[in-house]
Amino acid sequence: MLKSTLTASLLAASALSAVAHAGLVGSGCSASYYAYGYSYGQFASGAVNGGSLGMFYDYFSFIVTDTQIICDYSTWTGDPSSWSDSDISYNADGLFVRNGFIAEFAGVEITGVSIDSSTAMPGFDQSMITFNGSSIAIDWTALAYDNSTRLVLNVNSIPAVPAPGAVALLGAVGLVGSRRRRD
Repeated sequence: MLKSTLTASLLAASALSAVAHAGLVGSGCSASYYAYGYSYGQFASGAVNGGSLGMFYDYFSFIVTDTQIICDYSTWTGDPSSWSDSDISYNADGLFVRNGFIAEFAGVEITGVSIDSSTAMPGFDQSMITFNGSSIAIDWTALAYDNSTRLVLNVNSIPAVPAPGAVALLGAVGLVGSRRRRD
């Protein structure tokens, strides 16, 4: 009986720890590029581990840490340039992009996004960031970049609320554990 109660407690703790991590590390992330009225598709994805999740061609590395999204253009070898003007490419769910990207997260809820003081992208301001509970959109239409450009966003997040099925599973584990204790 002690063994089954211990097993039930370990299962419940394991399920809770799966959804109760701090920050972005451990969450899933995918990023897609949008311009000229449509999506160019996903350019980065994977579990956030504090490093690069991908690269948008030779333009920038897409790095996600526990509390930041970083677009590092140090790999850009072309002449200084700027992102093209574009018609609206995405405008739904509180997100807006003409020319830029959307990063989607699983396992966390995004509660705030701000520009870090280390950002070196002239003209980029808070109005170019939109977000909802699971995604962050960046619209950098017509902004210039070169190999010294670096966009750094501070991201506040909390663990995502467990799905109703996960809560039901935890309740069932608790009931089984308490029933066995009575037997």
